[in-house]
Amino acid sequence: MKKLLTLVALLSLSILQSSAQDDNTINAKDNGQSISNVLVERLAARLNSAHIVIDDGRIVSAQLHNVRYVELLKQIDTAGCPQEFRLAWQDYLQTWERKSNPGGTAKNVLEGLPEFHGDVNALTDIAKRMEADDTLISWQKCERVALEFGVDASKLEIR
Repeated sequence: MKKLLTLVALLSLSILQSSAQDDNTINAKDNGQSISNVLVERLAARLNSAHIVIDDGRIVSAQLHNVRYVELLKQIDTAGCPQEFRLAWQDYLQTWERKSNPGGTAKNVLEGLPEFHGDVNALTDIAKRMEADDTLISWQKCERVALEFGVDASKLEIR
């Protein structure tokens, strides 16, 4: 009788463990899909916030409209994402909110401008630095957390 109870207990434990592993697998897939959805929506927000100048069929310049970008980022629902990603995303959003503050941006731009001697490449370098300076670290954290859940942000595309 003891052996039968032990066998039943082991069998029950095995079934519960298998069920828990299936739940973890489903949760991992759901987490990854939720994160992917957020990151694809971010790509769409960047595209919808871009001011692109085309001349004679060539892209001459592309700039991100910060305020519009922040508005679109705020609309992205992260409720289905794991907490670690939601926190990283919140940091990214808050970083962009600080960056898009008109008073703060003007001050930062003026402080970061070197003397301009007619070199257009210098303007491009300045634009890249301004884009990356205070949002890069928070974005990299989002990418790192996404990778922990099996999502490579660099491979996502808008469909």
